[in-house]
Amino acid sequence: NNTDNNIDKNNPNNTVFRVVVVGGGAGGCELAMSMHHRLNTILTHEIQELQSIQDNKDSNSISNTSNDANTKPNTNGNRVQIILSNKSSTLLPTHNPSVRGIIQRLMGEKGIEIHFDAEAVDAVDAQQYTTSSSGSSTGAGATSDGNDGNDGSNTPDLGLGSGLGSHYLVTRSASGVVKHIPYHEDGWCTQGAAAGWLEDTGLELTQTQAQIQAHAQLTGDTLSTVNTVKTGSIFPDAGFICVNNSLESVNSRGIFACGDCAHLVENPRPKAGVFAVRAG
Repeated sequence: NNTDNNIDKNNPNNTVFRVVVVGGGAGGCELAMSMHHRLNTILTHEIQELQSIQDNKDSNSISNTSNDANTKPNTNGNRVQIILSNKSSTLLPTHNPSVRGIIQRLMGEKGIEIHFDAEAVDAVDAQQYTTSSSGSSTGAGATSDGNDGNDGSNTPDLGLGSGLGSHYLVTRSASGVVKHIPYHEDGWCTQGAAAGWLEDTGLELTQTQAQIQAHAQLTGDTLSTVNTVKTGSIFPDAGFICVNNSLESVNSRGIFACGDCAHLVENPRPKAGVFAVRAG
């Protein structure tokens, strides 16, 4: 509802209203497509109402208002552009390839703009976004379409006059390439992170491959099979409680964990709400 109300406030000239969604998992894809349908439905109804008002005016009134860009309805296609920023190289990385293909095709048909290999690292107000006189690695040469240029300019050209947005989503690729994506409103649907206090509990927690390798180099210890299984490359996030199929901690009998804080060692699952509900 907040986004619904902000469309006209932030977009008074009937230009394209840009909404960026961060996260390319099931939740992010669902959010992007739902917002595309909802916001375009609202704006289509609004345009129809404005057109009806104009059609009911006499020819003299129509002539007086036809040159006013602020009152003439924009009927040139969708007035909402949904952008999805995904740090992975594919949508729905834990789903079946055929499902990924279907979703990507549907999003393409809807005109949803997808940025792959684009991990969100910051979101900034364009009005306050400035760089030093010598430029910076995150600001210099950014162009209004979100791609960084090499023109040496000190202030990114967001294109505010053309209605591209009032904020930047700053993203970085795995190779370090930085993009600045202009937008008006944003929605975040990213993977859950483990609570920091779990590190003080003494419970066995997941580790990233980098942590495992660093530990092995320092201590020379050979990691157990269970530790290797639970830290496979598909689920590399650290800090989650390792549990067996009975949801019991693998190193502390009588302590159970379920939902987003837990990691099923023998049967890994994504950190999605549906699995937390089933565990409960």
